[in-house]
Amino acid sequence: MAQMSVHPIAASGFVASQFYDRFRPSYSKEAVSFLVGKLFNARDSQPKRILELGAGTGKFTGILKDLLHGNNVEIIASDPVLSMRQEFAKHFPDLEIKDFSAENIALPDASVHAVCAAQSFHWFANDRSLSEIHRVLVPGGKLGLVWNTRDLNSVQWVKEMHEEIVFPIYAQTNTPNQRTFEWKRVLEASDKFGPIECDETFKFEQTFSTCEEVINRTMSSSVIQAKSEVEKEVIKDRLKLLLQKHEVDQQNEIVFPYVVSMYWCERK
Repeated sequence: MAQMSVHPIAASGFVASQFYDRFRPSYSKEAVSFLVGKLFNARDSQPKRILELGAGTGKFTGILKDLLHGNNVEIIASDPVLSMRQEFAKHFPDLEIKDFSAENIALPDASVHAVCAAQSFHWFANDRSLSEIHRVLVPGGKLGLVWNTRDLNSVQWVKEMHEEIVFPIYAQTNTPNQRTFEWKRVLEASDKFGPIECDETFKFEQTFSTCEEVINRTMSSSVIQAKSEVEKEVIKDRLKLLLQKHEVDQQNEIVFPYVVSMYWCERK
């Protein structure tokens, strides 16, 4: 089966993998533990395998690795973007990261007990990837999805940053984004998986000491990284003005809040 190409925004926007790795948030260990518990019983003595698609630099993988340490669970990580795999290898030299996409999973049929995707499923939510995920899962195996989504209800400047600056860029470029829920419509329309369950009770926070760090966090979004240098400078200026308007530049500790959005469903 021929491998589908990586989305052009992802291909160009994720080249700056070190920048991505430095400023993107990690994941709540409690939330990851909750999601794993929905996928399988990690304490079961039976050996298990979990496949992580779109593992990137390993933000989610590291939490998963620590959580499953000592259990009889093998983690298989994969990402089709070379720069991401290179950064991943620096963090996890003892864990190989595979070079394949969700549309062409280089694993045997019914070979994994769970598939997960952190901050990535919206990039490959299509019938082909769902067919491949269905193929490699054991009967009754589960698919788990997780996103750190900006909490738009607790901090006004975060809400304005998202609605006035970030989300319009996604809309203008028609770039896949978790908040459009197009990925969910594709999954619900599939006849390969059961009902989708959801939990959004877990929170996560990134703490920054300067406005520059907050701006870099926002600039790390692939849809912005894919812009020209001139366009990036315009976006940076808009972000600076927004943060100054809310006097964020006067804070010694800047909290960037997230809601941990988790979904899971079972292979039919």
